[in-house]
Amino acid sequence: MARPASIHYFNVRGRMEVIKMLCAYTGFAYEHHVPKWPEDKNKYPFGQLPYFENEEVKLNQSLSILRYIARKTGTYGSSDVDASRIDQILEGIYDWGNFYSDVLYSRGRNTNYDEDMRRYGTKDLPIKLGIFEKFLIENGTNYIVGDKITCADVNLFVVIELHLYAFPKALDAFPNLREFYQRVADMPNIKAYIGSRRDLDVVPLNSIGKGQEPIALDD
Repeated sequence: MARPASIHYFNVRGRMEVIKMLCAYTGFAYEHHVPKWPEDKNKYPFGQLPYFENEEVKLNQSLSILRYIARKTGTYGSSDVDASRIDQILEGIYDWGNFYSDVLYSRGRNTNYDEDMRRYGTKDLPIKLGIFEKFLIENGTNYIVGDKITCADVNLFVVIELHLYAFPKALDAFPNLREFYQRVADMPNIKAYIGSRRDLDVVPLNSIGKGQEPIALDD
């Protein structure tokens, strides 16, 4: 019997959360290893995390890990066209992450943090959510690509969940995304994973967010 895959990452959600959520949904077995950092940095091909290893492959980029697990678990679409559309969503979310991380995770080093958060929540965030609301409407199946859940849906769910932590009313103007989010949250394996996950005070959004209280700026 093959041993479970090994995924190395810090004890935070960060770039591993979508991978963990997909594993929870599909039942893909893995063991989570927390490295000593920066002592272990040179052990990894790109000197960064997450890192994935099983008896077949070693991978050191979060999207490549996600895509590999999706292919193995049948959550990478039903055709090459679906896979290409999934890639479009994954890469769009990745670009969005590079954009929002500069704002959401800048507390303590950004003297304009509250102002930047308000501007992001009222200006930038609705634009981004609107893009994915449109994808949902155009696909017409309750999923972002195809007619069944894929890794793209899981990734979108994770990024929405992150934003609802800071902006609880973010989906009020986006009924399709709101229904999508609740539908995924109610899936038994996703619901069980969320219920078993430790509190953000213990497992923060990332190392910068550790110990921070939620910031609801849209009251």
